[in-house]
Amino acid sequence: MLAEVIIVSSIVVTVLVTMYTGLNKLFVKYDELSRYYNVDAIYMAKNVEDYLIDSYQMGSLIGNSSSVGYVDLRDGGYFNNAENLISNDVVKLYFLGNYGEYGDGYDKVKNLSTSDKYFDDYVDYVKNDIKNKYGYKRDADGNIIKDASGNDQPSDAYKTKKVIMLEMKQGGKEYYGYVVVE
Repeated sequence: MLAEVIIVSSIVVTVLVTMYTGLNKLFVKYDELSRYYNVDAIYMAKNVEDYLIDSYQMGSLIGNSSSVGYVDLRDGGYFNNAENLISNDVVKLYFLGNYGEYGDGYDKVKNLSTSDKYFDDYVDYVKNDIKNKYGYKRDADGNIIKDASGNDQPSDAYKTKKVIMLEMKQGGKEYYGYVVVE
């Protein structure tokens, strides 16, 4: 009788632990997706990009970012004539330049005093996402081109991509969004 209880208990515990680890991975991924793909944040970043293009400020912004790697759009006076463009929920708003001779704009933004763990994780996520989308040579159908030995052919195109990235706080939770400036 005792052996049966031990065997059944060990099976039940194994099933419960397996279910917990599987569901925990699912919940962590869902939380990441809800934070990183927030519709409001993505639309806000796109509206900022459109405003900067329409107001002819994108050129000066690219020039300013080339020397430091990033520009803090909240402090730059870029939205003097558009007070209602950025909601009060936006905490951080950055224009990230390329990987120029002055260093990586992503790493410089992460080293700011206003940076926190969640934002640092998001910066790493965006950097990897840009590299995965634009870091390989692709054919006309969008497939990654392989060399003769079957390896992916790398490309430096991702190093020239400019990004508008923001953090919003709503209901005590941080949400993020970015757009690639084309």
